[in-house]
Amino acid sequence: HGGNTALHYCARIGDTSSLRLLLQCRHDEGKGGGNGGGGGGGNKRNDSILYAKNARGETPVHIACAAGRTDVLEIILTLCPAASARALSIMDECGRTPLVSAVESGSNDAVMHLLMWRGNHRLAIASGLNSDARPNCSAIKAGGKNRTVQEEGGRKQRCPLVAAVSTGSIEMIQLVLEFSDPHASAVSAGYDAQGALLEAIYLHD
Repeated sequence: HGGNTALHYCARIGDTSSLRLLLQCRHDEGKGGGNGGGGGGGNKRNDSILYAKNARGETPVHIACAAGRTDVLEIILTLCPAASARALSIMDECGRTPLVSAVESGSNDAVMHLLMWRGNHRLAIASGLNSDARPNCSAIKAGGKNRTVQEEGGRKQRCPLVAAVSTGSIEMIQLVLEFSDPHASAVSAGYDAQGALLEAIYLHD
C-alpha cells in the first residue's frame, strides 16, 4: 500500500464522506481526553493523521494537492485549521510542500485555494513549525527539475516560484506571485527569483 493511510486514499479519490467521518472521529477522540482526562494531549495525538507520511513522504494534504482536489482541501482546512497550518509546512521526500505539489500538478484552483487560505491564517501559520509562508530560498544547482530548492534545517525544499516557472504556465506564475503578497516583490516575499530565472532559461533551452 506504499504506506498510505485511509486518509491518503480518501484524499486521492475524493471520498469526502469518509474523509469527514475520519476527521470527525479525530475530534471526538480528542474531546474524550484519553485515559486520565485532559483533552489537550488527545487533540495533539489525533492531529497525527494529517501528518502521516506514505513511502514517498507525502501527507494526505500532499495527495489532495497533487490531485487538485479542492473539495478535499476545503474540508481539511475548514475542520482542522490549526493542524493544517503545520501540515502545509511538511515536505515530502523530494522537498515538496503541499503548495508545491499543487503548483506542479497544474491545478490553478488548488493553488489559489491554498494561497488564499494561507493569507487568511497568517497568524496560525506563523506560530506553526517550519512554515513555508515566507520561504528563505537559495539557488542550488543539482540537475533536473528539482535543481533549485530552498534550504531549511539542513533539508532541501522546493521553491514554489521555481515550481511555477517549471510548469511553463504564465497564469500559475502570476498566482504564486500575486496571491502570496500583492504588495511584495518576488525577493521580498522570500522567493528565489534567481532560481526562477535559471529555471526559465533551462526550459527555453
